Amino acid sequence: KIKSLHVEDMDVVVEPGIGWMELNEFLKPYGLFFPLDP
Repeated sequence: KIKSLHVEDMDVVVEPGIGWMELNEFLKPYGLFFPLDP
C-alpha cells in the first residue's frame, strides 16, 4: 500500500511488500519513477 506522496520533495512512503512495478505505475502520472539500484 502507498501511504503518501510528496511530489515537491520527490518522496513516497510505502508499506512493506509493494512491488517496484506497482510503485512506478502509481508515480507515472506525476512524472516520477523509482529506478532500480543494482
